[in-house]
Amino acid sequence: FAWNGTDNQYHHWLTSLLSGDLGNSLENRRPVGQEILRAAKWTALINGFALLLVYLIAIPQGLYAAGYRGSWFDRLSTTGLFILFGIPSFWLATLMANFLTTPAFGFDLFPSMGVGTVPEGASFFTLLKIRAGHLFLPIVCMAYPSWAYVSRHLRSSAVLELDRAYVKTARLKGLSRSAILWQHV
Repeated sequence: FAWNGTDNQYHHWLTSLLSGDLGNSLENRRPVGQEILRAAKWTALINGFALLLVYLIAIPQGLYAAGYRGSWFDRLSTTGLFILFGIPSFWLATLMANFLTTPAFGFDLFPSMGVGTVPEGASFFTLLKIRAGHLFLPIVCMAYPSWAYVSRHLRSSAVLELDRAYVKTARLKGLSRSAILWQHV
């Protein structure tokens, strides 16, 4: 064992790291911190839209399945969501990228890479059209496992709530099923 003090490559790297300097990229020689911030913007955008999509779909589906438990919709959504939850997202993303972005399979519906190039001075709707086509598949692949999870847990929680006394009181008062589900449960 030999001790050479703190004047070595590791300690210089550690000191730079603790001061916020992550170094330069070996690929393009730009600062790594800037590269991370550039990618973090798109990561936050995709995750934010995926979360929004999850709650826009899962909450109505979970409440409707709980309100009509035992119905064909409840059985069908339960089966579909269990199958959906069991499919690994990386595998479905690979299949969607191969089949929905490649002209060889006849479904060249979405662009396969990047976030699109928006022309200078383009309108908001042009920007939305270009970005939506590029971000649709990643958002869907990020959202579907959470959609299945949130919907099933919301359904089970709502089923427990539907058996409580305040729900029975609301039924006796003559409130509709949708009013009970959306306003009380």
